[in-house]
Amino acid sequence: MRWEWYTGEAFELKPYWRERYRYAAGVRLAERPPPTEDVVRYGFDDADRPVVMQEFSGFLSGRQTNETTWTHLRDVIEEVRMDAFDGKRGHLDRFEYADGLLRRYSKEARGGRRTEEYTYHDGLLSRIDVTEDGRPWARIAVTHDAAGLLERIETTCLQGRSTTEVTYRRPPPGFSLDGQCEVVAGMLVDRLPRLVATRTEVDGPFYCLGLSYFESCLPTWALGLESERQEWLAEDDADDILWNPAEFEQCDTDPVDEDDPDLHEAAELLDQEIGLSGERHRVRDLLLEVAYALNRHDWSELAVTPDFMVYPTHVDCHDTEENLAAVRRAAGR
Repeated sequence: MRWEWYTGEAFELKPYWRERYRYAAGVRLAERPPPTEDVVRYGFDDADRPVVMQEFSGFLSGRQTNETTWTHLRDVIEEVRMDAFDGKRGHLDRFEYADGLLRRYSKEARGGRRTEEYTYHDGLLSRIDVTEDGRPWARIAVTHDAAGLLERIETTCLQGRSTTEVTYRRPPPGFSLDGQCEVVAGMLVDRLPRLVATRTEVDGPFYCLGLSYFESCLPTWALGLESERQEWLAEDDADDILWNPAEFEQCDTDPVDEDDPDLHEAAELLDQEIGLSGERHRVRDLLLEVAYALNRHDWSELAVTPDFMVYPTHVDCHDTEENLAAVRRAAGR
């Protein structure tokens, strides 16, 4: 068996799974990285098919956490995932083929059962019907262009009130991540001051505007009151609170693209392509650029302190100090 190291899961049998869930395929590595980094090792059989996947955790100092095996039978591939700690089976997946096309996928896991039934038109996938624990869960429409290339995926949720959303749309000709980042950053710089001014419900003065993000390029925002800062500075653990937007009284969790279809469409496309590229760092980089620009903005429409600062932070605040330092350098403070 031939073994190769990868940055993450690199092979997926379910059609358009990555486009549906917006994540990048793992990349092959020349050697295993340090044990502090997550990594995956694949084993390939004589036909060059991946038949084993071992997962190793950087958080656990390189310890193996799971092993997945694929068994190739006649018109069926079985996938079994085993927990490396307790030796118990995590799931059993079956991929059923007919005439060279995947017709049905089923999962038996500790948390429940899932099936996907695939419909084709002229040899191209056109529809996926999803069930969870025997109940209809979603209907997915897949559209290709005349050349047979994926164009659009729409997912209709069948739980509760039926809703349909665009899961994937092909970027337009000439699209680039750099260009789209500039477009969305410009929109945020233009819209956030008005949005903050109209949605603020308490009186200042304010000492900061925090932009919180997770995976999306669209942040939530919160204003830190000077009165809150003075109260916290009198406490021993002030550093843990001063720059945490979740602690601010004026914390707005409504989508910044609410009633703004242009921003919504631009940000959705960017989030999609960032996910598929694996370049998650672009979200932080984009919001730093937004903060740099907003720190040059005239905030006279709000009552702010002389040292008022706009800064981005991940929702878990792991990068807050680094981002504050970058913003201060850019502002010459």
